[in-house]
Amino acid sequence: MSAGRASLLCCCVLLFASRAAAQNVDFTGTWNGTTSGTKICRNGVTVHEDGISVMAELFHAGISVSGAVSVNVPQYDRDCKLTGFAPFVIPISGTIAGSTLTVAFKTDQQSAPGQVSLSVAGSSMTFALSVAGDEGVTNAGSLSRTSSLQPISILSGTYDGTFTNTLFLCGKPPPFTYSGEVSMTLLQAGSMVTACFAVTGGLTDTVDGANCRVTTQPRVSALAGLTDGEKMVATLTDPDWKGHDVTATVSGNTINGEITRNAGESLVFSVTRTSSGFPPPCITDFTVAPSTLIVGAWVLSWSSMNAASATIDNGVGAVPVGGTVTVSPKGSTVYTLTATGIGGSTATTAFVSFPRRRAARH
Repeated sequence: MSAGRASLLCCCVLLFASRAAAQNVDFTGTWNGTTSGTKICRNGVTVHEDGISVMAELFHAGISVSGAVSVNVPQYDRDCKLTGFAPFVIPISGTIAGSTLTVAFKTDQQSAPGQVSLSVAGSSMTFALSVAGDEGVTNAGSLSRTSSLQPISILSGTYDGTFTNTLFLCGKPPPFTYSGEVSMTLLQAGSMVTACFAVTGGLTDTVDGANCRVTTQPRVSALAGLTDGEKMVATLTDPDWKGHDVTATVSGNTINGEITRNAGESLVFSVTRTSSGFPPPCITDFTVAPSTLIVGAWVLSWSSMNAASATIDNGVGAVPVGGTVTVSPKGSTVYTLTATGIGGSTATTAFVSFPRRRAARH
């Protein structure tokens, strides 16, 4: 949550899942309150923050919780002077341990990980947020349940459609325009939305010396933001942890929007709902790379949204819904990651190839 950006912030979530059972607590509903804490500015000055408004809108089924939290985050310039506030939307999904849900997240502006802890006692919730690093943040306070009803979720579901993307390959003119297919799994939690935005046929450009290398590969990005049911204002965090502004309009079962990046570059999309209801989890990333610490070992890395628990086969077992694990297969192996949440289960694979020359994702 760094200084100087007065637009919507977002994050992609990594969750620490627990097998412990909930002890007769209910996270369902809308929660509001104010918190206080401290922040380290870019110039090293620590400021005290009071009266930070926080809202949580949550769904609860069994020991699984999903939804979102919005924190009205103060914004500062380079001299640590307050310039305004911006909503910071955190997708929430995981498994309750006792009466507590703990979620780890990472933002496009903050390389260090953050953590949110929600603990419920009756109609009160204890909220705590922390972000490590040079621009560290600590924030804590109490929220009260203002509604025990499930949040509005009219827009939730899966969407399919097309996109048209205009970009400067490797940052050089002229602009290049192409089209492809896009799908979106979206969860509306009251005034907040979170989604996975999956592009098929997208181009990735890389500067290779004097050459511009262009490849085609599927890309899944995380979206988080606000909605009034007719419009959406959000941030899309791509796999490279770069944030892009999203504006969209809703008309019945169709969402039309634009993702803006650098000057003159944008992606225009139109998607139509193909199924309604609580969306299944989506896996935003599942990759494998040679370990730099252990000879012959590989590191599996993954992240997801709307998942309460996850497993990896071939002897790995239960894992957090986002994280890394080191494996040492004796030969070429396909690893299957399965993420499970309130909306069902989703699976994808990563392939370790022998002899160990490269890593691939399916």
